Order: sequence, then structure tokens, then C-alpha cells
Amino acid sequence: MTETISNLSSNPILRVREVTLFKHGVSFFTLKGNVDGSTTISLEFKKNEMNDVLKSLLVLDMSGGYVSSIAYDADQDIGKILENVAVDLASKGSFASLVDNFKGASTQLDVGNEVITGRVMGIQDYTSIINQREITRPSLIIMDSDGSILQVNFSDIKSIKLGDPKLQKDLEFYLDTIIAGKKTDAKRIYIHCEGDGEREIVANYILESPVWKTSYRMLIPEDPKDDMCFLSGWCLVENTTEQDWDDIDIAMVAGMPVSFVCPIYPPTYITRPVVQPPRTAQIGPASIEDTLESEKMFEEAEAAPMMKREMAAGSGMGYGGAPGGGGGPMRPAAMRMAAAPAPAPSIQAAAKQVAAQTQVSTKDMGELFEYRISKPVTIKRKQSALVPIVSKDISGKRMLLYDEDQHPKNPMSCLEITNTSGMTLEQGPITIFYQENLAGEAMLPFLNQEETRLLSYALEQGVVVDKETNSSSTSVHGVKFGGGYCYEYYYRTMSTTYKIRNKTDRDHELYVDHTKTSGYALFDTKLAPKDTPNHHRFTISLGAKKNVKIVVNERNETYNSYSIWNQSKQTLLENVHRYLDNKWIKAGEDELLAQVGEILENLNNVKQDLSKRQTELNEIYQEQDRLRKNLVSISANPSKSELELREKYVMKLDAQETRLEEIQDEIKSFQQQSDELSSQVSKLLVDLENVSKGA
Repeated sequence: MTETISNLSSNPILRVREVTLFKHGVSFFTLKGNVDGSTTISLEFKKNEMNDVLKSLLVLDMSGGYVSSIAYDADQDIGKILENVAVDLASKGSFASLVDNFKGASTQLDVGNEVITGRVMGIQDYTSIINQREITRPSLIIMDSDGSILQVNFSDIKSIKLGDPKLQKDLEFYLDTIIAGKKTDAKRIYIHCEGDGEREIVANYILESPVWKTSYRMLIPEDPKDDMCFLSGWCLVENTTEQDWDDIDIAMVAGMPVSFVCPIYPPTYITRPVVQPPRTAQIGPASIEDTLESEKMFEEAEAAPMMKREMAAGSGMGYGGAPGGGGGPMRPAAMRMAAAPAPAPSIQAAAKQVAAQTQVSTKDMGELFEYRISKPVTIKRKQSALVPIVSKDISGKRMLLYDEDQHPKNPMSCLEITNTSGMTLEQGPITIFYQENLAGEAMLPFLNQEETRLLSYALEQGVVVDKETNSSSTSVHGVKFGGGYCYEYYYRTMSTTYKIRNKTDRDHELYVDHTKTSGYALFDTKLAPKDTPNHHRFTISLGAKKNVKIVVNERNETYNSYSIWNQSKQTLLENVHRYLDNKWIKAGEDELLAQVGEILENLNNVKQDLSKRQTELNEIYQEQDRLRKNLVSISANPSKSELELREKYVMKLDAQETRLEEIQDEIKSFQQQSDELSSQVSKLLVDLENVSKGA
């Protein structure tokens, strides 16, 4: 973005004085400059920047004047813009083609000692022989004020003045448009300022810009007892505009304010309906539809809260990839920082001097957090810069962290840092140094003030971890009753052993992250963990050249169940004795179960009798059906033997009817007994459930 200004009396200019960069891809620009009297300020932008500028541009006259209007170049093709202009110049022969546009126009020609006034009729080529060579030259045909038609050589014309003001304006507009079109991606905004005297003008707008980024450097102290690490943070700022940023105030804002692109710069045309002229005098009735209304449903979602990890004391240092570990491989010289020759100050001392020069003010704005650089910053156009945002000591401890998902055999060398810098730290890569060597790299997460996090920067190969896991099931440990069922509870257990060997010559503090198993809980584990969302974190001390192990026991309670209704008295009493021997049931539950067993035995006997009577009843029905069929088969004039047989069938049917009545009475009695006994069992089972629950 560049700025140019036109003014009749002076040449004021708006320059970038402040830039605020946001994390969501836009920057907020503040331009300032002085004007004298009424003037027009011209700002130039790329075409793709116009939407954001027109959406956000705010111009203020700070000293009593006012902004009368703001104009801007339309987003139209040059050919479309010039369609209705009465002037058109060819790429070659511009003077002749220009004059050809003036046919019929009143003009005033200066041809030396004579001024000819008339109307242009056209251009005529004529041929003459000069030095035996044929030369063709154009001449202007003009009708003067007396009506005479004159031929004027182009070579004799010194100037042409148009007598038509409209044609003159068309020519000026044509030339201005052609010049503007030379920069196909450049669009101008014209700010018309009205007022007297010298005044300050301030303009604000937003533009799309690269996302600002952060990177950090961490210096680990050489003294293991020193729990303060030096943090140096830098912001990467890119000036992609067309103007130098000279001594500007710059701020970086962390957060995500709402921002969007709205295409308001390109002209929007509405397609209008074509209406044919009426062909008859009659007008038919119109049918007008109602509009359709729709309702969009939106669902809100809540974000899960962040868990804050507590900081544990301890120190440790890397081995074989982390500096300071015994037996680790030598690092190539290219990995070393350029150290100052002795007895120059150490890198830590030099860093302290840098910290004294870094001045950054911060401001917490609720959803946003701002870093504002206290000293002016200069960044040339199309260049980028590293701007310091933090240079402070923060609390930090060296630790080891074993996580099987990260590495199955070795723990990671980590820094457990607490953000005591007094400001919120944006996420970004961090390079860690120890004794002027590269210790490793990590990603610093977004850190609120006083928040503690672990940064893993190297693999500690001097500490080896072996993990073994065994699973088993235990016997029943408890019994509960409910809904007519007996539930026998037992545990499924997992035992995980971590065998840790410290091959180094130094002591370490080690975190062991044991992955949580869904549905399982810790038991009979000596170490008390600090839980993270997905792990049980155990803290152990590793002595130099020592081997230790920790055992993590977990269990999940499950059950087997059976229906009490389906148990015999003997089976139920056997279970009662087993439950009593193991003290799995409470006082009173055994008596209730014994009563249930007695009643269930009676109930089962009644059900058996009921079943027998029902079977006998069905057999009688089948026999009666057979006898009736036999009776029907006897003829209408039976013989003596047939009469005897009929009498036999009738007597049998009569006896069966008597038995049927007896059986039905017995079934009714047995059914009543069954219902009464079932009711007694149900009541006892409810009492049993209440006792089991402790009610």
C-alpha cells in the first residue's frame, strides 16, 4: 500500500504510524499526516485489498476540519468505462486518430501567423513528390466560419483548441483513465478534506496480512540448584505492503476476534426483468406469491475446561541427546553456539544485558491479549523482522518423563516451566541451550500467567524402562440383591511393573505417565499419582547407577447374576452358607434367603401339581373328543352290539365329566396357592433388596 497526495498549496502525506497485527490474518493500520487548507488525499491499494479497506476505513480531521467525501476508483474494465466516451485514440498515429474523433466539432487551429476557426470535416491523405520520392502526408479538412472548405497540412498545425467543453472533458477523462489503467492492480481512494489552516488527519483501516508468529530461546542454568531459566521470545513480523514502516509503533494481539471478507468493492448489478410493451388495451389480473420464510437452527457448543498441572520439584539432565549426560555421543561443531572467547561474559550474562534492553508492555483485553513494543520499529517494505517481546527469567526445572506412547524404552528430557514472566505467552517453537550448546527443541504451548507445563526437548538414552503387564480375575468378594436377581461381584485386575535402570552418573527426578484404562481404578499401589486427563503420573527419584521398579495395580469391578426365582431350595441354601462363610451378605439377609427357599420349594411343588392337573385335563379333553367321534359313527338303527358300545361310551363320558369338574376345582385351588406363594416370595425379595441396599 502506497500513498500519494494532490493539493493546490502544499504536499501533505499520510504515513503509517502504528500497526496492530492480529492472529486471525488481518492487521489494523493507523496513518497520520498534516494538511493545510482544503485538499484531497489519495491512498493507493491493490484491488484485492479494496474490500477490507472500504469495509473498515475511518478518516478523522483532528483539528476542526471535516472530511466532506471519500471517492474511489470503480472496479470496472477500462473498455467498459470508456464505452460512452466520445474519444478513442489508436496505439499509432495518435495525433491523426485524435483529430479524427473531432469530426463536426468546433475547433481553433494555430497554424503559425494565422488562427483558423471552423468545424472539422475529416482527414485526407495527399501525395507529393519531393526529391523524386513519393511522400504521403495527412491534411485536415475544415470548414471555416465563412463556409469555406480548407485543407490544412498537419505539419503546419501548432495547436488545436476544442470549442466544445463536453468534448474537452471527455478527452481529459479518457487520458486520466488510460493512465490509471497502466497499473492494472492499483486502485485509488480519494479523501476530500475541508477546513482552514494546518490540521492533522488520521486514517484507520484493516488489511489482510500474514499471521504473526512467535519463537523462543531458553537458556538452562549450569547450576543444577538454580531453578530459573532465561526465556527470550521474539515475534516474526512481515511487512508485505508497498510502504516502508519507519519508526512505527507496533503491537501484536493474541486472540481470535471475528473477521470476514465482504465483497463490497465490485459493483453489483441487479438483473431487471424485461417488460414487453402492451399490445392490447386490456390488463389481466396479476397473481402475486407470498415469500417463503425459513429459520436456521444454530447449535452452540461449549469448550471443555483446561486442566492445570501442578509443578513438582526435582532436577535432571539429558543423556545421549541431552547435554550433560554421561557417555552420550559428542555433538558436531555445527551444533554449537558461537561462544565468546574467555574471559568474555557467559551467554547467560549477555542474555541478561539483552533483557535489560527489551521493553514490551502487555494488556489483557478479555478474549484478547496484546503485546505492545515500547520502542519504535522500522521494517522496510517487502521485508520481515524479528521483534523481541519477552526477555525474562522464569521458573523451570529439569525433569525426565516416561510415556510409552512417546518412546517405549527411554524417557524424554523435559523442562517443567511455570510462566512467571508476567504476561501471556503465545505458542511457538522454542530452542533450548545448555552451556552454549544446543540441548534440543520443543513447542511452547499457549501459556497463561502462572501456568505450568512440561516441554520435552531430547531423548534420555541413559535411562532404560521395561514395562510388563499381567491380567487376572479374582474370586467373588461381594453379593447384592435386586429385582429378583442375585449379583456376585468380583474384580478383573491388571498389574503393571516398570523396571527402570539409570545408567548415568547423576541423580534424576522421573515422571512415569501410566495410561488410564477406562473403567479401572488404582488399588494397592504405594505411590500416590497426580492425575492428568489421560494418565496417572507417578514421581520417583532415580539415584545414579541405580535400578528401581514401581508396580501399578488396577482393577475393574464386574459381576455375574442369576435369577432367584429359578433356584431350588437346596441350591439357594448352599449359596447362603457360602455367602455367610465369606461374609459377603449382611445380617438378616441369610434369614430372608432361607424363607425364600422354603416358600420357593412349596411354590415349585404347587406348580408341579398344577402342571400335572393341566396335563390330565388335556388328556381328558382329547379322550372325550375321540369318544364323541365314535358315537357319531354309530348308525341311526344300531345293532345290539352297537347299542352296548354306545352305552359304554356314554358312561365313560359321564365319568370324565365328573373328573373334569374335580380337576378344574383343583387347578383353581393350586393357582390360588401359587399366586399367594409368589406374592410372599416377591415381598421377601423386596425386603431382601432393601436390606442389601442398607435401607
